[in-house]
Amino acid sequence: MSGGNNHRPLKNLTADDLRPLWSRLDIPTERIAKALGVTRAGLSYKARALGLPPRTGNQECNKLLSDEAFKRMWAAGVSSTDMAKVGGYSHRSAIGHRRVLLGLPARTRGKGGKNHGGWKETITLSQFQEMELARLMSQKEAA
Repeated sequence: MSGGNNHRPLKNLTADDLRPLWSRLDIPTERIAKALGVTRAGLSYKARALGLPPRTGNQECNKLLSDEAFKRMWAAGVSSTDMAKVGGYSHRSAIGHRRVLLGLPARTRGKGGKNHGGWKETITLSQFQEMELARLMSQKEAA
């Protein structure tokens, strides 16, 4: 068995070696694993064994939408798909995650029909923008 660690590339990897790559959330775990010649699962297991934080738990919420704007959009019922697009999220499921982090109530399902995706109280981004414009105009008139 010459070559020693050629078949076990993670054996001598330390937390100090892995931490700089592991903390780069802009580099997918799959890509790091491929560069090291291991599986994504193997890399994740090694990171956990070395005491590195989970990559999903150390991400900051997308800040293209301020917390205040996100809360207003959620309360108004803007569809998750529209919120994901305007907020720069890669998938609408991230909206639900941020909703939980902000302590906002869940939405309820309807029977479909007029509401988008079967969710009750859902509106489009355009409808929300019209509502916001009307709100801002009435505030300006009141001042």
